[in-house]
Amino acid sequence: MNLEVKNIYKRYIAKYIIKDFSYSFESGKTYGISGPNGSGKSTLIQMLAGYLSSSKGNIEYKNQSGEIVPRDSIYKYLTIVAPYMELDTELTPSELFDHLKKFKQFRCSTVKDLMDVANLKGNANKQIMHFSSGMNQRLELTLAMLSDAELIILDEPTSFLDDESKLWWARLLKEYTADKTVIIASNDKYDLDQTDEVVYIKTNT
Repeated sequence: MNLEVKNIYKRYIAKYIIKDFSYSFESGKTYGISGPNGSGKSTLIQMLAGYLSSSKGNIEYKNQSGEIVPRDSIYKYLTIVAPYMELDTELTPSELFDHLKKFKQFRCSTVKDLMDVANLKGNANKQIMHFSSGMNQRLELTLAMLSDAELIILDEPTSFLDDESKLWWARLLKEYTADKTVIIASNDKYDLDQTDEVVYIKTNT
C-alpha cells in the first residue's frame, strides 16, 4: 500500500501535536518514525491508521492494485500493534485465531502453525490473560505479520521482548513483509535498524 501524507496537522485544544507533516510511504518498504517523547509519534501513526482524524491536511491511500482506498475502508487493509491496542485476554489463541480468520486471511491455516511461528508451542488453548507480556507481544506481532494486511503499523514493537525475541522479530519482519508497507514508531535503535528509512519528527512548541 502507498500512503501520500500531505500537510497534516493535529491539534488538541490550543496546541498542535503534529504540524505540517508530509511524507510518501511506498509499498514494500519498512519505515521508522522517531522523535523525542511528546513529539507525536503515537498520534501520527494513529492518524495513519485511521484511528484519529487530522485537524488539517490529507492522507491518500492506494492499495496494491493502484486503487484509492476511502479512509473509512482503510481498516480492511491494515493491522496495528501498539501498547494501547489490546487483545481480548479472556480468549485463547485458538479462539482468537478462529475469530480473526472471519475478517482477514493469514499465511498459515492452523493455530498450530501460528503458535510455531510465534515460539508459543503448547499454549494454543491457554487464556491470553495468563501469558507474560513477552508472550503476548509475540502473539500480537505474529498475527500482524502473518495477516494479509497491506499496511502494518507497529508502535514500540520490541518494548516487551528480550534479546532473543528481538532477533526472532527481526527475522519475522524480513520473512513476511517484503510486499507490505511497514511503519514502526520507536526510539529503540534496534527497531530503527530494521527499517529502510527513518522519519524524524520534532516536538512542536
